[in-house]
Amino acid sequence: MYRLYLSLTFLILVHLTFAQFNSYYGNLHSHTDYSGGVGVPLNAFNYANNVANIDVLAVTDHLESIYYSSYEWDSLKISANLSTINGSFVGMAGFEWTSPSINHVNAFNTTGMTSPLNVNNWDAFLTDLQNQQNAIAQFNHPGLLGTNNWNNFAYKTATIDSIFRLIEVKKFSDDSYYQLALNNGWHVSATNNQDNHDWTWGNLDDTRCGIYANTLSYNSIIDALYNRRTFSTMDKNAKVWMTLNGHNMGGFCAKSANSIINIILNDSDNEIWNNVSIISSNNTTLASFSVNHSSVDTTFQINTNNSSWIFIRAKQPDDDYLWSAPIFLTPASSSDEAENNNIHINIFPNPAKEFISIQTEGNDAKINEITIKDITGKKVFQKGYKNETSLNLNTSFLRSGIYFIEINTTIGSFNSKLVIE
Repeated sequence: MYRLYLSLTFLILVHLTFAQFNSYYGNLHSHTDYSGGVGVPLNAFNYANNVANIDVLAVTDHLESIYYSSYEWDSLKISANLSTINGSFVGMAGFEWTSPSINHVNAFNTTGMTSPLNVNNWDAFLTDLQNQQNAIAQFNHPGLLGTNNWNNFAYKTATIDSIFRLIEVKKFSDDSYYQLALNNGWHVSATNNQDNHDWTWGNLDDTRCGIYANTLSYNSIIDALYNRRTFSTMDKNAKVWMTLNGHNMGGFCAKSANSIINIILNDSDNEIWNNVSIISSNNTTLASFSVNHSSVDTTFQINTNNSSWIFIRAKQPDDDYLWSAPIFLTPASSSDEAENNNIHINIFPNPAKEFISIQTEGNDAKINEITIKDITGKKVFQKGYKNETSLNLNTSFLRSGIYFIEINTTIGSFNSKLVIE
């Protein structure tokens, strides 16, 4: 095992975080006879579970094929539910929006379908998709010939960004599209899927989508996809985990010249790794090292001050690659004490998950109103207070992303960035 020791306490905390999740292998893109494939969804789920022996299968038949048949959509959802056995296998129902000019998108966790009439209207499709509450979307097969790759991954809005959590990274040539999406501001994580159109659901090849979830259940898998705890692997037995300053891959972390990264790689077939790289924004490699082990567990310091995101790319001697989820980097001031208008206010933790604590310091500032806006300027929270100097605010209703918080006090206003993991 390849390991560099820095802090025993830190390593214990990292591995406790890692231990709370189980790793599962899935395929989030497949078809049946409902859209150019073979069999029916129940065949697909049974094959994936009992023959391919993967943990998760999403059947994502083409939208234009199933939209006009309520039977097929209902059959898909019922088959997914019947095939899901907690602790053993999860079946998922989804659909694939296909555009010959824009490219394709998979949608999961929806109650209904979007309109197939928006085939060449990207904005209309996105508007339609927003009406599917709690939907999770995936950019499919970037680089598809004849398409403009979603207008070259032009960023849309924070609301749309919060729906798109995944991007297929199936081969090395997809790496550049992964980086382009991240550089353009999308908060997506890598998956690897087979796009099956034959009796091969889950074993068409050795590619897998890795998923870190608490349990093998539908809700837990959806939670993992929503929180971007995924990875792409060309080897069916390989897996990767990464943390930065204790923050899990898929989440957010403040920039620092002395960031501590932990990388865990494993291949249960004992195939070795020969290169591990930390890829960063703007085509930068923060670190790269050679190894000759099947198991890697290393911790060291890196400088993330000039980075907007990082991910791990690892390679085996047979040219099988693996990509981790990113960690998104936010300005250091967003997690430190900030001040403006001569008002000192502490907001912690930041990045946050379910709550933040807000405390005023000095100048007799007392809080009388808090407003939170997303990065588009849309107000998502506002509440008045009676001259508080400290309070706890529940943030569990906020989706992961970047927000701006304005705190009005008795002596002026205070503004800061708020990051929700």
